[in-house]
Amino acid sequence: MVQFDQVLNRKGTNCAKWDRQGGDGSILYFTPMYTHIRRLPQEARAAVTEVPMKENNLFYTMDFEALEQAVTPQTGVYVLCNPHNPVGLVFTRQELTQVADFAKKHELFVVADEIHCELVLEGEHIPYFSLNKEAEQNSITLCSAGKIANIPGLPLAYAIIPNPDLRKRFEEEALGLFSVRNILAETALTAAYNGSCDAWKEELRDYLRANRDYLEARISEIPGRMDSHEF
Repeated sequence: MVQFDQVLNRKGTNCAKWDRQGGDGSILYFTPMYTHIRRLPQEARAAVTEVPMKENNLFYTMDFEALEQAVTPQTGVYVLCNPHNPVGLVFTRQELTQVADFAKKHELFVVADEIHCELVLEGEHIPYFSLNKEAEQNSITLCSAGKIANIPGLPLAYAIIPNPDLRKRFEEEALGLFSVRNILAETALTAAYNGSCDAWKEELRDYLRANRDYLEARISEIPGRMDSHEF
């Protein structure tokens, strides 16, 4: 694990590009997509292809047929957001395996933004790198305690990079790029993951579920409304 100050920075994507494309690979991801990820073309100084997800009455799924049509020999990186921001999908093992198979077929590196992994209200979050050895060795997972512990203002995130060669490249590129970690951020990160906050995290998820259910109930009372989501 490599610690740094923010989850999304161009160096994570650049390191992935170097591994597969010698620095010339373009970036591929589904839309809708979190705004900062959509700034990666400028931050990573790389071309990007955006592929719309399938949408049916505001329900979204990954469109692998469209993905196959969009990928080119120049594509080097696939950016995965799981749980997905903004549509809220928690991808299943089958869906993630499809991503891994697609990445292997086209020799793509996967950069996985999993910052919302502990805010799953239903279902199970499956880390991309845990799927198989291929996914483990050809991916970078970016995460932070900022969402689950409500400390986004503290500059401390981390990258899970099982591949030792890629981890070394990432560390070398990070030298002088990120701000120096401070004791306040380090202490907060430790508290977020040492088990002392587990009960509080569960209370938070219960509170968010109640908010969601309340919103669904109110929306259902609106005449002529669209069908509400079923979770």
